[in-house]
Amino acid sequence: VIGRFYEVNGINIPTAPHAKSFLKANANNKAVVILKGADKIQAGAICVDTAGDFGHVSFIEQVVYKDGKPVTVYFTECNWDGNGVYNAGKDCVLQKMSYSKFVSSRSPDGYIVAK
Repeated sequence: VIGRFYEVNGINIPTAPHAKSFLKANANNKAVVILKGADKIQAGAICVDTAGDFGHVSFIEQVVYKDGKPVTVYFTECNWDGNGVYNAGKDCVLQKMSYSKFVSSRSPDGYIVAK
């Protein structure tokens, strides 16, 4: 996710020991903004879920809006199953999900967005 963020935004961000630390690790980073709340979703951002033992991050590739509200999210992520192993065809592939399903299954606490 950090590499994809760099590819799209040209910004290196600090690594964190696990996803729960991503928002805090970037709180004072002058190149990014932390947006709190699931409704702040936007393309080019790292979505940070702080639920569970370690949390989870994904990269928001695109958001489709209808009447100003997000309806579809395209994203990439790795290790959703938590096995710690890269699974070809499953990890780091573009996924499409309705915004409501994305929010309910990924529980976004906030987003790291390039300034």
